[in-house]
Amino acid sequence: MTEPLQVGQFGIVEHEPVDRSPNAGIFQGKGAPGERTELFLIAEGTTAAGESFAGHIVTGIGEAWSHLDMSLTGALRRVFAEARHETAEWNRTSVPEHQVYLGMGCFARKGDYSVIAQAGPTIAFHQSGSTVTPYTPPGDAANPIGAEGPAEPRITRIRTRPGDRILLVSTAALDDVDDEIVAGILRLPGVKALQDLYRRVKRHRHLTVVLIEVPASVGEEDQADEEQAEAAPPPPPQQQAPPDEPMIGGPNTRLQRKALQPSLFVDSPEPKQRAADDAREKLTPITRRQPIQRMTLDDIGEEVKPLERTPADNRLGELAATQRQRASRSSLSAASAAAVAQSASSRPSWRSAALAEARISHGGFDDGGPGATSQSFTRGLVRERSNPLPDPGRSDAPLPSEIVRARRTVAIPAETAEEPADAPLPVREDDESAHYEATPLVKPRSNMGGRWRANGALSRRTIGGVHAPSTRLVVGIGLALLLILVGFLTAPRIFGNDDGSRVAGLVEQAEQHLSTAQVQDAPRERRSALTSAQALLLEAEQVGGQTTTTQELLNEVQSELETLDAIVEPAVVEELGSLRSYGDSAITPATITAGPGMVFLLDTTAGQVIAQPRDGSNASTIYAEDADAGLGRPAAIAYLHPATSTNGGNLLIADGDGGLWSFTPADGLGSVELNLPDDAHVTDIATRSGELFVLDADAGIIYRMTGIDGAFPYEAQVFEEREELRGASHIMVRDEVFVSTSAGSLQRYSGELMLELSQGGIDHRLTHAATPWITDDGLLAIADPSRDRIAVFNVDGSFVRQYRHQHFQDMSAFTMDGEAGFVFAGGSLYHVTWDEPGDEAGTDPAE
Repeated sequence: MTEPLQVGQFGIVEHEPVDRSPNAGIFQGKGAPGERTELFLIAEGTTAAGESFAGHIVTGIGEAWSHLDMSLTGALRRVFAEARHETAEWNRTSVPEHQVYLGMGCFARKGDYSVIAQAGPTIAFHQSGSTVTPYTPPGDAANPIGAEGPAEPRITRIRTRPGDRILLVSTAALDDVDDEIVAGILRLPGVKALQDLYRRVKRHRHLTVVLIEVPASVGEEDQADEEQAEAAPPPPPQQQAPPDEPMIGGPNTRLQRKALQPSLFVDSPEPKQRAADDAREKLTPITRRQPIQRMTLDDIGEEVKPLERTPADNRLGELAATQRQRASRSSLSAASAAAVAQSASSRPSWRSAALAEARISHGGFDDGGPGATSQSFTRGLVRERSNPLPDPGRSDAPLPSEIVRARRTVAIPAETAEEPADAPLPVREDDESAHYEATPLVKPRSNMGGRWRANGALSRRTIGGVHAPSTRLVVGIGLALLLILVGFLTAPRIFGNDDGSRVAGLVEQAEQHLSTAQVQDAPRERRSALTSAQALLLEAEQVGGQTTTTQELLNEVQSELETLDAIVEPAVVEELGSLRSYGDSAITPATITAGPGMVFLLDTTAGQVIAQPRDGSNASTIYAEDADAGLGRPAAIAYLHPATSTNGGNLLIADGDGGLWSFTPADGLGSVELNLPDDAHVTDIATRSGELFVLDADAGIIYRMTGIDGAFPYEAQVFEEREELRGASHIMVRDEVFVSTSAGSLQRYSGELMLELSQGGIDHRLTHAATPWITDDGLLAIADPSRDRIAVFNVDGSFVRQYRHQHFQDMSAFTMDGEAGFVFAGGSLYHVTWDEPGDEAGTDPAE
């Protein structure tokens, strides 16, 4: 199990330092811990809009990487292809001012296998021991992602040891540092490397830096610490590290070295001190306030008199005064009292007797008795003033409370209520005065029940002695019953019959689409009808559940679609050789071609051509880019078969400098005369009956040259010149010329006629087509690396079938040699036996 890597990073966004740059990412793929793939990625834009778009690409790559479970190089090629696709789609729908072009570099590891992958403007440094090696993408790999032309990544395998460091940095940093400075920075311990690099590049507006370190074992780190301590000069006395940088050295060196991530990005303390001094100089002096002078009575000079209280300040006195005023107003004069008494004595009545009895019982005033001058409790609390209160006088008038109490009852003789008014009153035996009974003004009833009812009970109707419900309640209950009845009658029709009728309608429509597909000849219209029928049946099952009818129809539709897709698995797929560990870089061939006993692979990334024997023996490099030897970077290969060559057959290699080379196992590598225009650029080559065809996609021209003894001395003739050829990437020539483009389209040239093949009937159109090949039965076979399949078409462009296999994952190139096929996928070369169906050539098996 591999040790986890130590990572430190920082970024600069709009001149502001950040600990995590939006254009950097650290991701892990699927797999067990220690065996899953790890990706450390940075991206940078070459345009103003590209810097913001780079963060979007990094996020998308992270999401894709977490779901990939394949070889390391295969996963890298997949994410770079996704980045190209996303950038191309953005540029296709954007105005020129918003076009984006990117550079992307990454370090990836799976177990002990480590690689550096780069495309576009990017740079990486690998420090191992005392050696620091820079890596930049060469040739076509240096083209920005989003620009026209191929942008395959340069994948370089590196061997890492404990203590090695890998630095991924934006190319803008090269304005401030060179290889020697970077080498010195990478040798600094701990976080000092990133701190030193930040101080050098902090002037930039946008920058991304990621530093990866392979951890050393405990014993190796301790030994490195001792060597560093012996080699370092002794520090001067009382020397301390600056407060903004962690201390490196001492007993915790090994632990501190693991913290590669700096916590702050601050300048040296001198600018801080200058800023603090400037702030102190700008402080405004504040004048001290004068203290408040306190004054005493001696300072005033006058005698201070105490405040006098007023009678209103005494609450009890105020209440007493109010009570005296009320008493004085309610008292009657002595003359009025005498007149009342004389009238009461001359005319005896029950009213006067009641008043007299009330006065006697309450200690009132009668004949000037002691009750005439009674005082209240409130009056007794009032302190006597200097001036005596006026004498209220003697009065026989009753108090207001007594008058009210007397009015509540009436004195009626108990036995003489029907006698005349002048009849004598009965006299009690034990009293000289007349005897009166006090009866209430309203005579109470002996039984109060059953009459007085609250809440309007008198107005309610009764049914059988029980109160009837209110009208609103009766109406509400009736409406509720009506709604229940209506719902009961209509619910079955709404929830039952409507769903049933909808399901029946969907099934009927699906049957109509299925019938249309069965009589349709065009594969595209046939697939459209079947897809519509499948969608309708799935909706019918969602509404009404699965039924026997829907299941039978779905099975029939699925069978028709499988027949239309024509997915076939090859009979035999065997590995000829594995190139996963070949050389220092991962092999990513763009083109392969087959000859007698050998299969040749063109690796444009590494600038080499590899020969893999068909017997499974070890592969070898037969051509490698070498400027000193005059060998340019190989651009295309094609095999000139013995039947069409006078020298026994040879492999032709065209380089980017306009040279042409020939290889045979017996004679080795040799130069071949090629007479092309000086401004011609070789995109791809093909052979036919001793003739050589050269595709120049930049000019939109196909050149034709006749060979003599393996050489082509005659001047090249223009075979085709069309504007449509400017986007071509591969060419194949038989009786007609077939061209594939980087966008996945197929073109057929026959004389003056140019036809773009429709690819009708295929489930997914080609998106990144490779070289097309003609099979022995006249069909057109072409690899579709984006979907790991080989698609087969008729020459008119209609789809026939497609081959899929588990070994086709991460496919990059494909070729045909007679009935045999060769596929390069996942770092290995496979020999394929097709076992094609027994259908007639050029016919659709679905028909």
